Amino acid sequence: MRLRARAVPSPPPSVRTMLSILQQRDYVTRRPEGMGHVYRAKIPADRTRKRILQDIIDRAFDGSALSLVAALVDAKMVSRKELEKAKRLIEEHEKRATE
Repeated sequence: MRLRARAVPSPPPSVRTMLSILQQRDYVTRRPEGMGHVYRAKIPADRTRKRILQDIIDRAFDGSALSLVAALVDAKMVSRKELEKAKRLIEEHEKRATE
């Protein structure tokens, strides 16, 4: 007897496990579709990025955003162009803060 290939291939167990954890933590919703499921984020991407970034700052940089920025610059993970843009963003933020 020969089995037919599934219409939707199963994701590897590690992906299923991660999606299950995300669902338990209320980060994603799941709905059945065909022979599988469709997962959708419950939290907007910008809020998720902020939460992850805060977690990294707290865990790896003792709560210091400046230490994170210094580490990025020291490790040469920020290009000269990005540094210039960051300077402009800071200047704009300072202008708005003093208005």
